[in-house]
Amino acid sequence: MPRPLLAALVCGSPHRNHDFDFARLRLAGVLYDTQGIRTDCYNDYEDSAGILGADLLVSYTSQVPVSDRAGTAIRRFLERGGRWFALHASNSVAGNQAMPRILGTRSSRTRST
Repeated sequence: MPRPLLAALVCGSPHRNHDFDFARLRLAGVLYDTQGIRTDCYNDYEDSAGILGADLLVSYTSQVPVSDRAGTAIRRFLERGGRWFALHASNSVAGNQAMPRILGTRSSRTRST
């Protein structure tokens, strides 16, 4: 029997401005119902080993800070073929330009030249 897939679910906000507990439970449930995907849950991206050890990364966040170390781990995860399903405002990270670049998005305040 093949090993079940492992998802790293990053869900939360330092401001608790949404019901992240509800989202975390629902997302973990959907992942499990989809061919038994096992899920480790995190409030932020700082567990680099957890992210690098996962088969897929799912995020539902808002204003979660991302350190340079965590950004490097996410880039390594993606470069090795990892898949990232970024929901909600995963690219909304105050003062950190790495996340929008990694996700391929940009702030509405960024002007093109």
